[in-house]
Amino acid sequence: MGTPNLDALVGPTLAAELVSRAGGLLALSKLSDTALRMLGTEEFHTGAASARARRLHAGLLVTAPLFADTFGSADEADAADLKAAQKAAAQLGRKCALVAKADLAGAAPDGALGDSERVKLLAAFARLLAEGKVAAEDTQALAVPFVYVRGEVTKHKRGGVQERRKREAQQEPTGVVERATQRVRLGVSEEVQLAQLLQREDIRSEFAKEREQQLLKESRKRARAAAHDEYDDLQNISL
Repeated sequence: MGTPNLDALVGPTLAAELVSRAGGLLALSKLSDTALRMLGTEEFHTGAASARARRLHAGLLVTAPLFADTFGSADEADAADLKAAQKAAAQLGRKCALVAKADLAGAAPDGALGDSERVKLLAAFARLLAEGKVAAEDTQALAVPFVYVRGEVTKHKRGGVQERRKREAQQEPTGVVERATQRVRLGVSEEVQLAQLLQREDIRSEFAKEREQQLLKESRKRARAAAHDEYDDLQNISL
């Protein structure tokens, strides 16, 4: 039984090798994608190729033309991007298992399914390589972890509702007229708005109270400044 779709996907030589290692097309179609991907891992005799196959978790599939053209041949020491190559090998194993079942069922005898899956894999490999290249400006440093040392006083963050209320209490209180004029009406001048506000009874009473408190504070300051000290006469005595 021929394997037109598998031939179109990985090449006739590799397709025949996979069928031979599995023991026939029926046995190959029964393998899972992981088992199919691991076929031939013991055949890499050179140290570099064997180490690369172990890192990629794949056997003969790394010699497929579409995989080798994108990630390098099996004789090379390492792939351009290890993570991308591992994902690509897993995708290739799944596609091989799919087209092997299609060949067993006699679907697409002209190899159209294998050709279409090959085009999809090439596009997927290109995306994997593009996603694997992360620029230095795209990375962010992790925050420095907090390490508690016995004996040190823990620092609490200053903030929250209590701190905000404390800051508001420390600020200078605004007058009643200033609070009333914070709401500005469009199309009306400030003088007209102020005159209208002063006509309100509550505004005038509050304004009068504030004026009385201000005068009381000023009078207290003047009284303290004009207070007579009993020791002032001693300073005028000439020796």
